[in-house]
Amino acid sequence: METPCRRISEQNQDWWGKVLGRIKNPGLGIASMLHDEVTIVAGGIVLILLARFLLILGPMGTLLMTTLLLLSVQWLLRPRNFPPGPWGLPLLGNLHQIAVDPLKIMTEYGKKYGEVYSIRIGMDNVVILCGWDAFKEAIVNKADEFRLRPSHLYIYKEYADSRGIGFVNDATTHKLNRKFVLKTLKEFGLGKQTLEEDIAQEARYLCHQIYRHDGKPIGMMGSMLTKSSAGIILRLVFGKHYEWDDPEFKLFVGNITRGFDLMTMYGAIFNVYPWLRYIPYVKSLGQAVMDNMSDFKKLILEKIEQHRNSRVTGQPRDLVDAFFDELEEENGVNDVSHLLPMVADLLTAGMETTATTLNWAALYMALYPNVQQKVQEELEAAVGKDRTPTLADVPKLPFTEATIKELQRICNVAPLAVPRMTATDVELRGYRIPKGTQVAGFASESRWPGTSS
Repeated sequence: METPCRRISEQNQDWWGKVLGRIKNPGLGIASMLHDEVTIVAGGIVLILLARFLLILGPMGTLLMTTLLLLSVQWLLRPRNFPPGPWGLPLLGNLHQIAVDPLKIMTEYGKKYGEVYSIRIGMDNVVILCGWDAFKEAIVNKADEFRLRPSHLYIYKEYADSRGIGFVNDATTHKLNRKFVLKTLKEFGLGKQTLEEDIAQEARYLCHQIYRHDGKPIGMMGSMLTKSSAGIILRLVFGKHYEWDDPEFKLFVGNITRGFDLMTMYGAIFNVYPWLRYIPYVKSLGQAVMDNMSDFKKLILEKIEQHRNSRVTGQPRDLVDAFFDELEEENGVNDVSHLLPMVADLLTAGMETTATTLNWAALYMALYPNVQQKVQEELEAAVGKDRTPTLADVPKLPFTEATIKELQRICNVAPLAVPRMTATDVELRGYRIPKGTQVAGFASESRWPGTSS
């Protein structure tokens, strides 16, 4: 027996099937085609039922229905000759597919669609570069076209407002800030013996904390590694050695750690759907991210003001002092509004990524005790037990160096790189990517097949 709902469903399926037939990639398999059809048909049914419900609400419902339909049409129509990718759902895009196991799903997408493919995050198209060759062609060979960052996204705009290092869209501004940071870090020991001594001191302090457990399970190894990494970065930026029980040190470490947790849980969602910050019961989550960010900025501003009031011109103690010196000399740095986000970028990126890599490295060494033993034997033979290894010892430690590099490869803490954004319409691998499209590199095992397992 035919019912209105059944008739609507059949009409909907027929119409969406025609659309699918016109734009479907003919190279996809039957199973994939069926999966895509089911996804699109389900989306169409949901929209029709939602539209009928909104019509009952009157003029406001009609307005909402029209808006939803227009957004759905916009979502359905990919730009011409755009990189291929999986179908998703209106408003969600592919979020419901990649949320469960993003690394596995996105790796499968790369195998299915190639080194350059696309996904939808909410209503936005995002191009994924899944392979070194495609990544190099875009980010290196066509650097000018792919130079921008998505600094317009809600959280990033509140965080830096296109200042600092990580989310700067103006090429001149980014070049000046990056040049200053690299130059200053080198002056204060990057690659020099002075920094090695600071790192060695922090490493000895870490070992001392481990020895205190007298061979018993530590439990919070990650926290200890975070504190060690933070101590080194804070010394470079603020010129101060912190004890782990220092109240100010605890505030910095606690704030950065909590900030990463909040960004992982909620930050990305508010970037995709910034209007959620106005929705009751949800806006409090976004406010938690903003409050943490505000507290972090206050901590940094206090340190900057302390430096401003205590510094001696021409005698920089650290990166903050060096910035004020360069600013006074008008020697190629941006205005002081860039200092806070610059310091924030260094602290967050330098602390968390280093600690996480070391944490994974410790776990892998525990999993492969034979490798751990071989590294230990090489260190004892080349360096001995009476001093700390230095960069000068690297030529005598080929197995140790290879192990560290392999750990950095397999312990990739950022498999999805910080996204870029196209500055102009650009062609890549035969595909056309419109201006303003987000582009992200993704870790690929193309050069080392099977090594991700």
